[in-house]
Amino acid sequence: MSSPTLELKKIIKAGAGAGKTTTLVNRLYEYFVLFRQVNKKNPKVIVTTFTKKATQELRERLLKKAIQEEDEEFFRVINNKKLIHISTIHGVLHLAIKENLTRLGLRSDLQVISDGEEKHIYHQQIRNLLLSDSSYDDLLNVYSLNDVVDFCVNYYFHQSLDGEITFFLESEYKEKVYSQINEILKDLQHSTEKLIHEKLTNPWQNIVSMYRSYCSEASDITNGIRCLSNWLDTNPKKPTKTKDENSELYWLQNQF
Repeated sequence: MSSPTLELKKIIKAGAGAGKTTTLVNRLYEYFVLFRQVNKKNPKVIVTTFTKKATQELRERLLKKAIQEEDEEFFRVINNKKLIHISTIHGVLHLAIKENLTRLGLRSDLQVISDGEEKHIYHQQIRNLLLSDSSYDDLLNVYSLNDVVDFCVNYYFHQSLDGEITFFLESEYKEKVYSQINEILKDLQHSTEKLIHEKLTNPWQNIVSMYRSYCSEASDITNGIRCLSNWLDTNPKKPTKTKDENSELYWLQNQF
């Protein structure tokens, strides 16, 4: 093994169980020893991994290495968070933000929290609100408290990604759905009225006639929903499609 240097750059590519952690522990220890020899003091090091479980395993392996080498100074370093920071990538970024609030133009009293801590705060606040206001009793009689809290947290998260996300009242939701169904039926009726007078193959004539009858039965939105539901349930396998993209039949063939 070549001697370590203070400017060591090394990429280790290996599968699970191939010894990456062992190699990292050995390299890190060699670096500490060399740094102490050159600078007469201990280095400050950040070690990052992907999971919290891996950070704990790495810390234990480093302590074991210190015991094996009978290196009391290295043992003390591993237990000194001011000299070695072992955490996930999120933890390292957390530390970087926390120590550079002024440079980043952030308030000095800003508290950086993890995703888990953020979700816990949301849960506590929403839970307190729901339990302190009797107007939510009917809601909690239908849905569990945890389900309502989870919904609110997820809604807030998605709204932070897309500000246009909003709630719908049941009446508003029905109105939007009915409006879309009406548009579908209008488009279908328009196409079938044109196609009924064109020369079509017998299979397509039968399908157009069937669609046209559904449209005529849909005199109101309730019938429209029923007809559309029946239509989707009984929609037969269509014959070969036309290649003429400008024809009304081509539009109809590609709707359902």
